[in-house]
Amino acid sequence: MTPRRFRKLAKSVYREQDKSDFKVFNKLQKKLIESPPNLNDIKILSQAIYFKKIFEKEIKTQMFLASTDYHFSEIRDLKDSMGLCNIIPKEIHRRFCIISDWPDNILKRIKAS
Repeated sequence: MTPRRFRKLAKSVYREQDKSDFKVFNKLQKKLIESPPNLNDIKILSQAIYFKKIFEKEIKTQMFLASTDYHFSEIRDLKDSMGLCNIIPKEIHRRFCIISDWPDNILKRIKAS
């Protein structure tokens, strides 16, 4: 239904977005391969999951995990990356209902609620 010249323009825009997202994904993958989560990171997350489950038995709880570690927080040097910089915190939230982010962002969320 759209004119051909607009379809060509849209195709080139989508192609550039895909290239950009692919580059960002590769950076994220490289960062995680070079420095995977260590045992302390795993312990911190497992403790947060455990405490959330304990508190949830008593009252509806919103659990926050404030961290400057990119294993838990958005990767700020990839911020312009169409959402890929936030892929790890989103997955933590999806799986465990724990909001993980930088301490300043967590503080803003707590003050807002």
